[in-house]
Amino acid sequence: MTSLCSIGCRTAVYLLAIAVATAALATPAAPSLTLDEAIRVALAGHPALRAAAQEVDGARAAVQGAKALPSPELVVTPAGTVDDSQLSLFQSLEVNGQSSARVAAARARVSSAEAQWEAARQEIVYGVRTAFYEALAAQQERDVAAQAVELLQKLHEAAQESFEAGDVPQSHVIRTRVELARAGQELRLAEGEAAARRAALNAAMGRDPTTPFTLQGEWPRPETLPDAETARATAERQRPELAAMQAETQAREAETRLARAARRPDVVLEAKRARLTRDGGSIGVGVTLPFVDWGRRRAEVRQAEAAYQAQQARLEQQRNQVALEVEEALARLQAAAEVARSYENGVLADAGRLAEMTQTGYQEGALTYLEVIDAQRALVEARRGAIRARAAYASARAALDRAIASPIAAR
Repeated sequence: MTSLCSIGCRTAVYLLAIAVATAALATPAAPSLTLDEAIRVALAGHPALRAAAQEVDGARAAVQGAKALPSPELVVTPAGTVDDSQLSLFQSLEVNGQSSARVAAARARVSSAEAQWEAARQEIVYGVRTAFYEALAAQQERDVAAQAVELLQKLHEAAQESFEAGDVPQSHVIRTRVELARAGQELRLAEGEAAARRAALNAAMGRDPTTPFTLQGEWPRPETLPDAETARATAERQRPELAAMQAETQAREAETRLARAARRPDVVLEAKRARLTRDGGSIGVGVTLPFVDWGRRRAEVRQAEAAYQAQQARLEQQRNQVALEVEEALARLQAAAEVARSYENGVLADAGRLAEMTQTGYQEGALTYLEVIDAQRALVEARRGAIRARAAYASARAALDRAIASPIAAR
C-alpha cells in the first residue's frame, strides 16, 4: 500500500513538473529593452511628438491662408422698392503692405512650430534617458536587496543551528532574525520601486505603463567635461527653445508692421449694380483713405508694439534660463562624476574586502555574527551608493546634453 502511494505521489509530482515546464514554454518572454531601443520606440509614436507635428502642419496651412486676399465685401443698399436697391462688391488688394506682413508673420510661426517640434523631440529623448537610468538603478538596487536577504537567511540558519548546538546564545538568533526581517522589508520596497520605475519608463516612451519588457543596459563612464563658456555658446547656438522664441519675436515684429500698414491707403476694386432687376452696372478702382480713425487702428498698433516688446523680453529671459540650465547641469555632472569615481576607485573595493575579512574571521572563530552582519550591511550600502552615484551621473549627463542640445539628445 505504501509503495503504491509512493509511486502515485512521484507520478503526480512528475506530471506537475511537466505542466509547469509546458506553461513556461507557452509564455512568451518579455522583449529586451535597451536605451537606444527605448528612444526609438518613443520617437516613433509619442503622443507629444504627434501633437507638435500637427502644430507644424497647422502653421504651414496658415501661410497659405495669409497669402490669400481678404474676402470681398458685398453691400446691398435698400431703396424704396426692390428694383431700386443697389448692389456693390468691394475687393481690397492690400498693396499697402498688409499682405506681405501677414505672410511674414505666418512664415515665422512655421519656423517657431518646427523649433517647438524639435524641442519636444529632445525633451522626449531626455525623459526616456532619465527614466531608463532610474529604472536600471531600481532594478539593480532590487538585486542587491535580494542578495542581502539570501545571505542573511544563511546567517540566520547557521545561527539557529549553532544555538541548538549550544555554541552561541539565543541573542544571536534574535539578532539575525531581526536583520533578516529588515532586509526582507527593504527588498519589498525595492521591488515596488523597480515596478514603479518600469511603469514610468513605459510612460516616458508614450506607451501603456503595463507593457512588459526586460531591461538591458550599462552605465555611461565619466568623461571629460566641456568648459562652461563652450557649453553656453553651444546652447545659444543649438537650443530649439531659443530658435522658437526668436521666430516668435520675428512674427510679433511682422504683426507690428501689419498693424501699421492698416493705417495706410489701399487699392480697392469695386463692382456696382445700380438696380437689382435691371441691366447695367459699373466696375471701378478706388482708394481707401483710413485717415479717419476713431482710435481702433492706433490701439491695434500700440497693442502689436507692446506684444513685440514683451516677446523680446521673453526671449532675453529664455536666454538666461538656458544659461542657468547649462550651469546647473555642469555643476551636477562634475559632482556626480567625482562621487562615481570615488565608488569605483575605492569605496566598493574596501567594502568588499571588509566583508571577505569578516567572513574569514567568522569561519576561523575570531569574529561573531555581529561583525559579519555589520560588514555585510556596509557592503550593501556601498553597492547601493555606487548604483545611485552611477544613476546620478547618467542623469546629469543627460541633463547636460539636453541643456546644450547635444546631438545625442536629438537622436
